[in-house]
Amino acid sequence: MRELLHIAERLKMLQATDRMVGIMRTDMRPDYLIRDLKRLADEVGKRYRLFTSSFSYLKIRNDVETARLDFVGKIQKSSVVIRGQLLGIPVSTIVIGSQQRKVTGCDVTFWPDLGVQAPANYRR
Repeated sequence: MRELLHIAERLKMLQATDRMVGIMRTDMRPDYLIRDLKRLADEVGKRYRLFTSSFSYLKIRNDVETARLDFVGKIQKSSVVIRGQLLGIPVSTIVIGSQQRKVTGCDVTFWPDLGVQAPANYRR
């Protein structure tokens, strides 16, 4: 499993050979690479240093801090939504209850009360 780590980056490091021998005939490439092995090693080394420079303590720490702040923000947003919904239920119940009138039958006061009560009791 360890051999598969960073395989894409390793392949990018070896792309230096393409620039060195890209226009040569395929049968001449191995001889040229062996003769110019120092240059190949330098190119791969430069790419490796560039790759490893992207892993710094400060960068990783900043990434973790950004992820933590994002997570905390999502939790706070969720709690605000939940509190709003929980507080909205009692307030709407009190408002609707204060608007209700005593109904004696299916008369003029019944229909407006039903119009107010029905949407308030509808749950999504």
